[in-house]
Amino acid sequence: MELEHSVRAGTPAFEHVNGIQLFEYFDKHPNELELFAEAMRSFSVATGAAMAETYDFSGTRTLADIGRSQGFVLSLVLQKYPDMRGILFDLPAVVKGAPSFIKSYGLESRIDVRSAISLSLSPAEQTLTCSSISCMIGVMRIACAF
Repeated sequence: MELEHSVRAGTPAFEHVNGIQLFEYFDKHPNELELFAEAMRSFSVATGAAMAETYDFSGTRTLADIGRSQGFVLSLVLQKYPDMRGILFDLPAVVKGAPSFIKSYGLESRIDVRSAISLSLSPAEQTLTCSSISCMIGVMRIACAF
């Protein structure tokens, strides 16, 4: 039972079963990465649209979308706020498809796509990162707004 292993060991079942981390696997299987990214976008459709519509980002000059896939929610927010710029930050395997997705929204000149091997940020790094820009970290958590 893989769930039991994950609960007891505190490690992902995928890694236990396949002997490789999920995003390492996606590096070797780009078609499956695209399916995964599409699934993650689909989870954001209703909640992302609601957030973009109801959360007041006025006064925010730059919005960072951290660890949230290929920029779907960021694109929705930037469409509503034409003077805002965006930073999309995720793992290299995840952001590979982001430029074409962002271009489909006509936002390629307003979103800076960045990647790193790890998205783990210490509380001090999160504070520093979020002190000058508004950040969205994780599934729907607004970490800070300045």
